[in-house]
Amino acid sequence: MPISVFTICQLVPTLKLAEKEILVILAQRHLAETCSLDMLSRAEQARYHAYVFEPDRQRHLLAHSLKRQILACLTDQAPARLEFHTGQAGKPYLADGKMHFNISHSGDWVALAFSADLQVGIDIEQARDLEYGKLLTQIAHPKDELPPSNLTTEQRFLASWAMKEAVAKCSGEGLSMHFPSLCLNPDGTGRYVCQTSDAVWDVCHFVHNDTHLAVASQQAHQNLRVVQMRI
Repeated sequence: MPISVFTICQLVPTLKLAEKEILVILAQRHLAETCSLDMLSRAEQARYHAYVFEPDRQRHLLAHSLKRQILACLTDQAPARLEFHTGQAGKPYLADGKMHFNISHSGDWVALAFSADLQVGIDIEQARDLEYGKLLTQIAHPKDELPPSNLTTEQRFLASWAMKEAVAKCSGEGLSMHFPSLCLNPDGTGRYVCQTSDAVWDVCHFVHNDTHLAVASQQAHQNLRVVQMRI
């Protein structure tokens, strides 16, 4: 997956999204040092101060600063004036509905997805010290297919979880969705089809710096653009 590298000042002035295009923004949490808490709403600032640990505060500040800057550019509004609501399962959305977006973070990384016309879900997963074999059995569908066949148990779990959580976030159900009911199969083009008995999602998965990233939409996207932010 080709990844472009920009500063926020380089990216924002000319940023536009084409029809059925998904933009993914990646940023390492140390970039939070370049963000201003003043850009966040009172509720977002309160959430920032509620975190006990500094890495959590960094991820929160960076994610919501980037969210506001990118959406402000895409909707031609001031970042501080953007208003957000949340769905029943907690998925955030713009009050005016002009742009779709989703946020994820794990370890050293923050990831955001944006689309003008597609509901999107994104998940990023950095490996931790967990019992991946046991966890995989709890989320696997009997017909899941994750090529190549030589993936480790850790890789299979992180790929499966990232894709299924991206689907769950795209649907708006979040972690209330029953992951073992989601069946993952490659479609032959480098993407995956994720389906239940009554719904189908288009999913893209890739690994960047040993970190698994997945993006889901209910309609196939025409272009996936991935940008990593730098200072």
